[in-house]
Amino acid sequence: MHLRVLHSLSFIDDPTRILRAVRFEQRLKFEIEPRTEALIPPALAMLGRITGERVRNELNLLLNEPLPEEGFLSLAKRGALKAIHPALRFDENTADLFRRARAIDVPEGCIVVIPDIYWHLLAISLTPEEADSMCERLRIPRAMQTSVPQTARLSDELRRLIDSLASPSLITRTLETYAVDALLAHFIRAEPESPERIMITGFLSTWRHVKPTIDGHRLIELGLKPGPCFREILDRLRAARLDGEIRDDESEWALLQTWLKSGICDDDIQ
Repeated sequence: MHLRVLHSLSFIDDPTRILRAVRFEQRLKFEIEPRTEALIPPALAMLGRITGERVRNELNLLLNEPLPEEGFLSLAKRGALKAIHPALRFDENTADLFRRARAIDVPEGCIVVIPDIYWHLLAISLTPEEADSMCERLRIPRAMQTSVPQTARLSDELRRLIDSLASPSLITRTLETYAVDALLAHFIRAEPESPERIMITGFLSTWRHVKPTIDGHRLIELGLKPGPCFREILDRLRAARLDGEIRDDESEWALLQTWLKSGICDDDIQ
């Protein structure tokens, strides 16, 4: 079976029909007939004039298909993705990431919203500048305006943490500034026993949940007032827990007493 347009200016009148044609081509297992196929290249430039919202809505519909990577490969082959935005690239490597996303077991406590994670996987091989530009062009919703570009920025951050043999506390302090979806995109891309996968798993499943037993209320009871040192104590106690310097509540309390006796917060005693 073939898909065909009704008239020769169909794609010129509405270039988003190119995206719909490919979506239905993949869903129905039809082929775009040769005459209709020949009408696509002259209309590609018009895709750059369509509002970001309209284009994004069409791409979202494709991302909600059972096998969206097939449609994206088809769009990339026809030059449609590049016509939408130069940074919007798709190849077999990205297609494989889409397949992994549907099959992978993520760290405990994490939930993957498949269409959302696809957007992050689209950004994973971009530069931060390209990711920002793509989000602006497609008017990515506010909920992902930060997390999608973060995915691009995270590549260098993970490499730096691995190269420096960073401690769990430093890893946690760094990764907790990133959205979970950005981290999950890199988890999906990383090989099972790779340092990246191990580090992200440790953070998402365990380290981000670690807190000292002593909290702000207890510090106030000890005569401390909220302030820079107040925050520093809680951060240092958490880091000590993460790095294994504290193994139980007693050692946490003993460490705090040592700090207080050394005058760590003399200026903050009420």
